Amino acid sequence: ATFGSAPFSVTNAGVLKATSGTIGGWTLTDTTLTGGVVTLNSAGSIEVGGLADATTTATTNSGFFADSSGNVLIKGNVSGNDYLKISAGGSIDIKSQVFDLDATTLIMDSAGDGGTGVIRLGASGGPSSPTNNTAGIYMDGGGALNVYGDANNYFRIVGGSFSIKSDTFDL
Repeated sequence: ATFGSAPFSVTNAGVLKATSGTIGGWTLTDTTLTGGVVTLNSAGSIEVGGLADATTTATTNSGFFADSSGNVLIKGNVSGNDYLKISAGGSIDIKSQVFDLDATTLIMDSAGDGGTGVIRLGASGGPSSPTNNTAGIYMDGGGALNVYGDANNYFRIVGGSFSIKSDTFDL
């Protein structure tokens, strides 16, 4: 047999060819390298966990899957929920039962305000409540709104109360 036709061969230069085998807990086939729940596929995919592809979210399987088309899926074990999906077409889809983003000056928290959700803007996250006197914006899913500049310039809606204070007011 020649180097090209033999299922296993080594050249004098140290080039190794094998079409199957095991190395340190990894299984080698002609197209995959698999170890436990990790599979590298020569067709262009990486899988960690139990996902079948990088696009299907309606499954209770969880893990990470990336394909050569540019699709990436990171998913928990709730069907149709708890995932980050990047599609080859350029879209990013995030779905979560609870979502909390803290980017210092922007905070989005779906569990805030007793589960109705909160968005806050401003230095250090802006106002922490609808009545807080910190510059920025606070709004929640319960209908509260606080747009606060300083003690003389603000706009608030809290429960049945509506307050506007301004150095100059034009209507």
